[in-house]
Amino acid sequence: MTRIEQGLAGRVAGVQVKAVSGEPGAAPQIRIRGIGSISAGAGPLYVVDGFPTDNIQTLNPNDIETLDILKDASATAIYGSRGSNGVVIITTKRGKAGKATISLDTYYGWQSVSKLPIMKNSLQQAQFFYDGMRNKNLDAGRDVSGPPTTWATPVPAIIMDVLEGRNTTDENSLNKVLVTAPQRQIQLSASGGSENIRYAVSGEYFNQDGIIINSGFKRYSLRTNIDAQLSKRLALKVNINPAYTEQRSLPSTGVSGGTASTLGIVASTLQIHNFRPLLNPDGSYFNYAGLADMADIYNPLAVAQETITSQKNLRLLGNLNVEYQLINDLKFNILFGGSLLTNKGMYFRPQRPYFANELPTGTDNAGLITNWLTEYTLNYTKNISKHSIAALAGFTAQKERGEISTMSSNKFPNNLVPTLSAVGGLITNGTANIYEWSLISYLARVNYNYNSKYYVTTSIRTDGSSRFGTQNKYGVFPSVALAYRISDESFLKNIRDISELKLRASYGVTGNNNIGNYDQYATINYENY
Repeated sequence: MTRIEQGLAGRVAGVQVKAVSGEPGAAPQIRIRGIGSISAGAGPLYVVDGFPTDNIQTLNPNDIETLDILKDASATAIYGSRGSNGVVIITTKRGKAGKATISLDTYYGWQSVSKLPIMKNSLQQAQFFYDGMRNKNLDAGRDVSGPPTTWATPVPAIIMDVLEGRNTTDENSLNKVLVTAPQRQIQLSASGGSENIRYAVSGEYFNQDGIIINSGFKRYSLRTNIDAQLSKRLALKVNINPAYTEQRSLPSTGVSGGTASTLGIVASTLQIHNFRPLLNPDGSYFNYAGLADMADIYNPLAVAQETITSQKNLRLLGNLNVEYQLINDLKFNILFGGSLLTNKGMYFRPQRPYFANELPTGTDNAGLITNWLTEYTLNYTKNISKHSIAALAGFTAQKERGEISTMSSNKFPNNLVPTLSAVGGLITNGTANIYEWSLISYLARVNYNYNSKYYVTTSIRTDGSSRFGTQNKYGVFPSVALAYRISDESFLKNIRDISELKLRASYGVTGNNNIGNYDQYATINYENY
């Protein structure tokens, strides 16, 4: 698996995982109990070792110890204004006391397209084109008795060459841009420690080639988890996860407006007649501009091989959790977490005949996104006879700031230098953007059970979000749930086919603050008249 979300497909009730792109490294679409909004974000919230995030591309699936999915409102209400689309809680592997354990895990595999569309061959395509031209002339009341190339709406000469056997080329272009792509991963991990200090360290190299030629995704990641019992009352947990990804992304699918320059590689190949090859006899790229039998497109093989594109991301995700036992049964937790994401990307398309001789075009983008979190919670647990109670109360705050810029130009003097340094400061388009959002929250939860048979859970959370309007700056999200483990009753204990049966009823209120950072404000826009 490239990403952990792929491993959820078909395994969890109420969770739909759909691949929206075959591009290496692309995130699948996840919907927990359907679509929760038609105007705001519909993806779940991820919580990695206590740190809420919406980006887990840099997470190594092999580092994960447990994964829990919260689906109903009473379970997700504790996450307040971010819980309505479900919550995926990820806990990574931690060290255990004992001798050091070192493991090496590696694999090598291949990927290929499992199902391709069945296309007409050259003769069938030419006959289809010929019939269309003949019917078009007949519909207009025009004569079709003479040579087809002389009709009022003529049949192109290449169509007649195919029908009459002078052109025997029969090449499915899709087979030339799709390949059997290798995928490999190497991971080295070590864990161990003493009763007071335990560690788990892992390093990963992942490389996935795309099924479209010349596309791919690489990931280098390192994870260090340390648990330290500093004293009888004081414990410390540290999680550090730096990762670097490099992605070669091509316009692989979709129409994107339908112009020759924006048409995806797969869409382009499906428009090419089998009697039009991708390469000329001398090995040069075939030019699909100005042909009588098909629309103008860029040569898809040239798009894959001649454009220069890359997107590089460096991310550091980590947190520090301090736990202090104030008195018996009462602990105070402090969590400091942070994420730093920096990315750099570029794109260059040279001026070539098979790109309609359009001017060279290049873009450059860069971004820096910082996110910090702080949490302060009190945790109380008490067991008295058959009664068990666990209570939580706390305060959290989180803030993100992003700085993103992009520049582009078509003033390159030639194809020799693909960076914007070649345009002499003649930037034809560009933008820079800064955004911020913040969240401040108060929360409380009580879990009670009697004899592990009767359960009551109640929680409440108040979220203040920078994305909410001034008249509704805070949202309140309560929940309550009742459960009854009926399988513990004597009349069910002797039924071999029932190992556990629990009845549960719940009610909760959740929210979705993923509505845009400044959508609560009236905006102005540029209009020309």
